[in-house]
Order: sequence, then C-alpha cells, then structure tokens
Amino acid sequence: MTKQSHSLSLYAQLCENLITYIKMEKRPGERMPSEREICAKYHISRTTVRSAFGELESLGYVYRRPGQGTYVSSLWRQRQNLLDSYSFTEQMVQLGKEPDNRILKFQMITAPHYLAERMGLLEGAKLYQMKRVRLANGTPMMVETTYLPEEIFPRMEVEQVGKSSLYDFLQQQYGQVIRYADEEFTAGIVDAEEAHELEVAQGSPCLRLTRQTVNNKGQLIELTFSIARSDQFIYRVRYHQTEEGKGNEDV
Repeated sequence: MTKQSHSLSLYAQLCENLITYIKMEKRPGERMPSEREICAKYHISRTTVRSAFGELESLGYVYRRPGQGTYVSSLWRQRQNLLDSYSFTEQMVQLGKEPDNRILKFQMITAPHYLAERMGLLEGAKLYQMKRVRLANGTPMMVETTYLPEEIFPRMEVEQVGKSSLYDFLQQQYGQVIRYADEEFTAGIVDAEEAHELEVAQGSPCLRLTRQTVNNKGQLIELTFSIARSDQFIYRVRYHQTEEGKGNEDV
C-alpha cells in the first residue's frame, strides 16, 4: 500500500482541474483567478492553492508577477510530448540506429527502506525490479534499473514489457497518463560489473541518471537509475525565456 493511496492529495486534484481550465478557457498572458477565489470555489486552503500554483509554474502552465497575481504561460505548449522526448527507441531511430533491449533481470522485490522512502511507499511494499541494457546497432548504450510499484501495475509480465517502449506499455496496458518526470544526472566512472554490461573498460567515464516519473494523479509510478556511456551520450538542455524574463530549462 502506498502512502499516496490513502487519499489523492488535494493539490494534485486541483492541479488537474486548473490545467484543464487553462487548456480549455485561458490564453497565454491572461490572469488566473486569485488564490482567494480558488479557495472559495473548491473549498480548500490557501496553502493547497499555493502548492498547486507552484507545481503548475514548474510545469510551464503559469508564471507569477509579485504583487500582481498569477498569469497563464505559453511555455507548456513549447515542450515536447514526454513519451517522445524521453523515448530511447525514438531517439535511436532518429539517429538512424536500430534500438534493442536486453533484459538482465525482472523480479518482484520487497521495497527496502531507502526505496520505499524515495517512492512514497510503506516499507515492505512490493516492487517490480527490471534491469536492462539499451542497445543501438548491437552496441550497449546504457544500463537501466527500474522500479515500478506492484500496487499500480498488478500482474506485470516480463514478456509484455519487452515488446515496446516502457512508457507506451504503461499507457496502453495500464492507462497511465504521465504528467512529468524529474531527472538528475552526475558524472561518474563504471565499476567492474557495469563495465562488463556496457562492454567498456573498468573505470571508463559515464553519466549516472536518476529519474522519477509522476502520473496525472500525482503518484510516483517509476524510479529508474541509469548508467550511460559518456562516449555515446550528450545530455542537452534547452533554456526557455518565460514571460517574467526568467530562464526555465527544458531537458
């Protein structure tokens, strides 16, 4: 059982309502209803409204002008579809390479404390652990270890996962709509096991990435740790200028 599943957070519900409102009724540059107006309409606290506005701002739906209010942003329209921009398969095809997966491990585990805490789960919750090598033209490009909550994805089989991209599978088979993903990356060097899996020399440089994916209900549905060959990957960041003149980055 997840901590999240006890009740869907009020701010996550409010985010969905406000995003729909923005898409259907508002134009970029138009002022959003005030915090007080939203509190009265939805019978929620100002703290909840501020949390929702904070998330919408990070997603590019709104921007704030101190002392003036919150306004609709056009940034969200400029961002690529998550399933396209984060698809290893699509990226390799665009580069003219043949993508493939080699699944090294697929098993059910009991969440240890550090994973449970990071994923918002109760310690002892069931997780699928999947480790796979991502290849292009037969060359290992990265190794991914992914954790998925069994509560959200019951009866998952390894044969199903390997047939398509993970995000296509989660959307088509489980109806998951992805809202956003947070990704962190650092430089590192590969150890002996990683070197064997990536077919590089031990001590070779790499990129280490941690990715957390959240659905449209505010639930964390995926945690992935990746090791990418630094001689094969370039991590690109695009900066957007918001209406306030602040730079926002889009990875």
